[in-house]
Amino acid sequence: MIAHQVPSRQSLAADLGHAAWHVVTLSRGRILGDVPIEVSVDESAGMVLLRLTGAITFADFQRARADVQATPGWSAHYAHVLDFTQITALELSHDEVEKLASATPIFAPDALQVLVARSGSVHFGLSRMFEAYADGKRAVRVVATLEQAKAVVAEHRRTS
Repeated sequence: MIAHQVPSRQSLAADLGHAAWHVVTLSRGRILGDVPIEVSVDESAGMVLLRLTGAITFADFQRARADVQATPGWSAHYAHVLDFTQITALELSHDEVEKLASATPIFAPDALQVLVARSGSVHFGLSRMFEAYADGKRAVRVVATLEQAKAVVAEHRRTS
């Protein structure tokens, strides 16, 4: 598993031991905004995992698209798993969810996208809305746990 992270500038100044982590695109040396997002690439599982924490906005998703593609080890053919279980707020309107679902994917048409959100949460509802808007445009699944996501990815790889 390859993970690329750096602590935020504010966290470094405050406490090196408890720093928030951010996506790093080493090829360009940039931090993904001020949003705590960790990107891990598991080449053996054919999976890119994005773990999001804190409050996430539409602009954060837009910025993440290019930066995720620049992550070493990233492949458009890998499954993309977005873990929303640690976010405190998902600040998206219905129109923004539809725009994200309708946007040209950054990954191949046969690549699976799995959204992980706790059942019954607002985040789960927004994830299901994304899944409905994306129907026919890309393969999207919504699950409640990371373990379920990994099982879905493994099954997708076996049957594809």
